[in-house]
Amino acid sequence: MLPCNFNHLYYFYRVAVHRSVSKASKELLIAQSALSTQLKQLEESLEMILFNRTKRGMTLTEKGELVFRHASRMYETYEEMKRAVVLAETEVRGPLNLACVHSIGIYLLPRILTEFRKKYGDVHINLELSSSSKVMEKLQENQVDLALIAWNRLSPLLDSRVIMQNHMILVAHPDHPITKKRNPKIQDLAEVEFIAYEAGTPTRVMIDAHFKGAGLQLNYVMESTSIGTIKHLAIAGMGLALLPEIGIQLELKSRRLKRVNIPDTQIDRPITLYWKDKRVLPRPAQKFVEFLGEWKETGEETD
Repeated sequence: MLPCNFNHLYYFYRVAVHRSVSKASKELLIAQSALSTQLKQLEESLEMILFNRTKRGMTLTEKGELVFRHASRMYETYEEMKRAVVLAETEVRGPLNLACVHSIGIYLLPRILTEFRKKYGDVHINLELSSSSKVMEKLQENQVDLALIAWNRLSPLLDSRVIMQNHMILVAHPDHPITKKRNPKIQDLAEVEFIAYEAGTPTRVMIDAHFKGAGLQLNYVMESTSIGTIKHLAIAGMGLALLPEIGIQLELKSRRLKRVNIPDTQIDRPITLYWKDKRVLPRPAQKFVEFLGEWKETGEETD
């Protein structure tokens, strides 16, 4: 067995993370052909096949998975070393890499990040919006420092902090017949139409389970993954919707939507901040965790 070339090993590690030569080549600024050649040279030096190459992409072989686990520990340790050196500095500067779901990024984070930048003007914020599963994947792969989603999922590999409760409330167009009832009951919802989150999404599963517990199956006339789309369909009068309170405050104040006050229809989801356990966070990320703790304690989220 030939000595291992650690440049080749790093290239293998990035290809394995992306499961794609083309994506890794863009990240590493190296031609795909050159990257493929170096992967083959690594396989020759280790005398083993690391990837199954198919038309759909790259998958690790059993031995490839073993090499990847060891390589991951090596390069994560190296990144932690670099971060530890940076943390020795007293200034808070550099990138803050965040990922969150769309509702949080659009409706909650703007004023939080604005206040954070007033305090730490040398921090450059990179914010990525995606689905909750993609957000957590980016965190696990060290593509971001911190992740915010509207759930509280315990994991032995992650640290977390609940920032606030995200109230899901029942709303309708102000002229909808149910808003005219004096004392509407939860059973009345069986007679109205709803705009739904897409089947299988965590929010939809949570809503269905909540109303199933009350003996109801809601009548969905349309589904969407977009809170904005659901909100505007409710404004147009297509049906009722359960929407996060942080995303409809303006519509409630302007009376484009009206809250339907029925007992046991509010659903609370914790907005939770996550970071990797035992990872040395960059200083901007550390300060953002502290800042969110102070922001929560002041009660500003209830404005």
